[in-house]
Amino acid sequence: MQGPWRYGNDEFLLITTEHAKEIIVEILKAFEIPMLIQQQDIDVSISIGTALIEDDPIQDVRHSMLKAKSKGRRRADFSNLD
Repeated sequence: MQGPWRYGNDEFLLITTEHAKEIIVEILKAFEIPMLIQQQDIDVSISIGTALIEDDPIQDVRHSMLKAKSKGRRRADFSNLD
């Protein structure tokens, strides 16, 4: 696994060659619990998009992330992995 790298204002890239679904599930679980910052619980929600590297992986990931966001908070879209 390589990354994460900041891609945009609130977008990050993570590259992996295997176990993508398992890694994503673990990331989603990590964000289920509020983060304690300066004695205050901060609820952070994430949406995750995936892509297999083909013609335009960045566009594929962005499309997948938007699909995840359209489903609500704390979602991941795996449609590009099937």
